[in-house]
Amino acid sequence: MFTALFVAEPPFGAGKRWATSGFSSKILGGWQLSGVLRAVSGSVFEMHSGGTSSSNLNASGNEQRPDIVKSDIAISGLVGPGSTWFDTSAFAVVNDRNRFGTSPFYPLHGPGLFNCDLALARNFRLSERFNLQFRAQAINFTNTPHFANPQGDFNSSSYGRVNSLANTGRDGGVDARQFEFSAKLRF
Repeated sequence: MFTALFVAEPPFGAGKRWATSGFSSKILGGWQLSGVLRAVSGSVFEMHSGGTSSSNLNASGNEQRPDIVKSDIAISGLVGPGSTWFDTSAFAVVNDRNRFGTSPFYPLHGPGLFNCDLALARNFRLSERFNLQFRAQAINFTNTPHFANPQGDFNSSSYGRVNSLANTGRDGGVDARQFEFSAKLRF
């Protein structure tokens, strides 16, 4: 996981390096850009051969995993109708129903997550005592979708496909871009 928080103010306006007075100071001064960048690698997901009862395995509460038949599993990273996230031919049905497959429990990582929240603020000094701030902020500024893990059930018709969005805990799992505007008077 990578997270970066930043606050940036341009070097213009009263008390700054350039345009310290006059019309240019009034126009260029008082701005502030802030934000949060977050990038997270994909989480691991389980591979299993659904439909095989645990009594066949003689291991109650367990699911059978498929056999892994390729040492290097290609990750395509594709999302959408008819495309798979990984090379599904790297796994095969277990022929002997009385054993676990050779695939590890969590052999692959799903889609990663990228998010950028930004805010642009403008501060106005109204008097010695009063300051006014207008602020516009964008949640998920880049409007990047956050995809869920692919289907890891070998017997599913959507095996290897990413079929939904991840629930990131914001607004019921829907991470569409949202804008907010506010004003704050300080005295």
